[in-house]
Amino acid sequence: MENSQALFDASKRSYGSRRLSDGLKKAGFPVGRYKTRRVMAELNLGPCYPKANC
Repeated sequence: MENSQALFDASKRSYGSRRLSDGLKKAGFPVGRYKTRRVMAELNLGPCYPKANC
């Protein structure tokens, strides 16, 4: 879970579940998109796409 939090923060809070799961797979963690989505919901992580107000 802390790895997903760190990767999410490194992306400037812009990664969704698909990109986050791809990044975790590249880091060597065998997780799928739906498990990543569930972890994101547990940690209250939601993407904030780069805009003027984020």
